[in-house]
Amino acid sequence: MNIISLFIQNAYAACDPKNPSADCPATLIGGTYNVESVFGYVVTAIAGAAALAFFVMIVIAGLKLVFAQGDSKKVSSASGTITWAFLGIIFVVLAWLILNLIGTFTGHDFTVFKVGTGR
Repeated sequence: MNIISLFIQNAYAACDPKNPSADCPATLIGGTYNVESVFGYVVTAIAGAAALAFFVMIVIAGLKLVFAQGDSKKVSSASGTITWAFLGIIFVVLAWLILNLIGTFTGHDFTVFKVGTGR
């Protein structure tokens, strides 16, 4: 799994809401989405929001830098924004990598949310 795959959703054309399976992540059960599907969509949305926030912060910092006109306070503010944007995206990527590393050593995929039935 790579970073790009976090933002790409699979298409499940053959999903049958009356016959839920592991291949249909957004299967309706009793008129509501199952917990695994909702959690997966929330995590995907958060990852997308983090990428969008990174992009917006970099654009804003670039504009601050362009319009700073040599003012040292504005330049340091812009460089601080760039630093925090990169630290934020690095934190998100490191969290994902750590989960995958732990999963490699334990044999459990922590990037996939599954609710056990207890059986």
